[in-house]
Amino acid sequence: MTQRVLKGGGPLRVRPAETSDAEQLVELLHRADEESPFLGREPGESRLTAEMERGMIEDLDGSDSQVWLVAETEGRIIGLCSVGRVRHTRRFRHRGEVMLVVARDSWGQGAGSALLEDGIAWARRQGLLQLELEVVRENERAVRLYTRAGFQITGTRPRALRYADGAFADEYLMVLPL
Repeated sequence: MTQRVLKGGGPLRVRPAETSDAEQLVELLHRADEESPFLGREPGESRLTAEMERGMIEDLDGSDSQVWLVAETEGRIIGLCSVGRVRHTRRFRHRGEVMLVVARDSWGQGAGSALLEDGIAWARRQGLLQLELEVVRENERAVRLYTRAGFQITGTRPRALRYADGAFADEYLMVLPL
């Protein structure tokens, strides 16, 4: 767990997710689907419930394969970072993947950077040698965040997302050697 200060001056705590966070996490993820066109679901598409989320968090307890970190300010969860092994077989155990989401009203305040920094530190402690992620090419804010953290664009997946209106979005594939 790390204590920091948001750019707006409020307290920021990054810590592993707990089962008691389930309702706030579901709310954050559902709200993020509404707030950002850069995620993998259309608004209302997720069927995730607090009970399902609690079960997933329980499964993570003590895991060396995956961690969920939450960014919290004044009792409110404003971000989530998942870091986990790509696969558990020997040939893939050195690789990890990152997923990051921050509530829109907290963008630019440092929560994403703090979550990513702690996620990278966790990956190093687990002996991972490479972190990977996918990000919508037009998500310039996220691309800058990942680039500042040392991720490099290694490719592009064309037409990776298809929106409800029929439009497509490309994704960058990004890698961070550890």
